[in-house]
Formats: sequence, structure tokens, C-alpha cells
Amino acid sequence: MQNGSVELSFGAVALRPLAQENAADLFVAASPAEVWRLLRTPFGRSLADMEEYVAAALADSKSEPFVIVVDGEIVGSTRFYDISEVNCAASIGHTFHHPKVWRTHVNTSAKIALMDYAFGPRGWRRIQFDVDERNERSQNAVLRLGATREGVLRRNLVNWDGYVRNTVVFSMLADEWPENRARLVSYFSHNSEESR
Repeated sequence: MQNGSVELSFGAVALRPLAQENAADLFVAASPAEVWRLLRTPFGRSLADMEEYVAAALADSKSEPFVIVVDGEIVGSTRFYDISEVNCAASIGHTFHHPKVWRTHVNTSAKIALMDYAFGPRGWRRIQFDVDERNERSQNAVLRLGATREGVLRRNLVNWDGYVRNTVVFSMLADEWPENRARLVSYFSHNSEESR
């Protein structure tokens, strides 16, 4: 299955298949330097960089990219990548959000939607998350999902600025998801009640 076939949602967060015409909105979401400085590609530097980034994502046959939409506004992007149907596995990543939705429900809601789909209709057994070792905010977000930290790949990738990074690898297995999902949904429900 390739991009364009499915829309996902959890709560107020929708994931829609990425399209080339989303580049301008994604550039707005990614333009603050803190969004992209630790990522592999500097797609927030210019609209042309973002257009190239989107085109590459759409051309990847082992990827299913999405835009993240809240209240009708595109606030970021995420995707399944390194999809292996034979191994019933994929990675979730290439995720970014505008800083205005950092420390909100948006990232967790998007991940719930992705993993519900991965472990439900897709029938995958494993989801992997790869995070730059310097990116503690993203590592903490993955741990909050209930993922297991498996280890560090040392100096395995070169970022856009020439930095040779270490990558921290996390995973979630299909049989671990129901308990973690229930915990996350309970947290959302509890905090929603407190805010009334």
C-alpha cells in the first residue's frame, strides 16, 4: 500500500496523505529553526527545500507519509517508512510539528492513530523509532508512548550540516500496544475531565 489510500485520526488530530501541494503549508509549520536543526534534512530553510523534501517522500515506495492536521490547519508531518511487509514491520518517523503544538496532545494523538492502524488493519508486529541522540525531547516523547529503548547505533548517519549522529533505537511490539494504548487514552480522558 502506498501513500494516498488512507486517512487516520485520533481525537481532534487527523492524518491525511501527504500531497505535493502541501509543501507551502508544511514550510510554514517547519520554518522555525528549532523544528529542523536536528533532523536529517533542512527542509525549513526555504520553500524549495520543502518542495524537494515532499517530492522525495512521495517517491519513496517503502514510505507512507502524512500531514498532521488540527482544526483544519496543517501543523506538521509524519510517516511510516522502511516498510517491510514480509517482516510485518515498519518505522515511524520523519516527524515534525510547529512549536505551537509542542507539549500538547498532538504528537501523542498522531502516534495513537498511526499505531492503531499499524497493529490493526496493517497487521504489523513491530514499529521502530529512530531518534538523534541529541534530541532528548523526541526521545522522551517516544518513551511516553511506552516504547522500549533498544540501544544506540553509533555514528551511523550524517545530518544535513555534516554532523555524524548517533541514533537511539526504540520499538513497540503489537502485543505491547493494547496496554500502552489504554494508558495513553486514560491519561487523555483524565486530563480532559480536569480541564472542564
